[in-house]
Amino acid sequence: MLASRDLRNGNEGVLRFDPRTGTYQVGMLESGSLPVSRAHLVLVNARTGDIVGFVERDWDYAVDGFPSARAGTSGPLDRP
Repeated sequence: MLASRDLRNGNEGVLRFDPRTGTYQVGMLESGSLPVSRAHLVLVNARTGDIVGFVERDWDYAVDGFPSARAGTSGPLDRP
């Protein structure tokens, strides 16, 4: 999915750290042509660098905030 998208035209890169789980959330927020923004993320173990999961879900700006404004902070990306 991520390889087929460009980071422009409504697509934003996302890099966040969640200290509760010790994982980085890395990927893309797709919002350009969709009625609701969609997060496409991989979860990476901060100590080992192993991929430990994937997240595909709607992005709620009221709950999740804006990626550029919250860079480096934790967020509720584990919600369904």
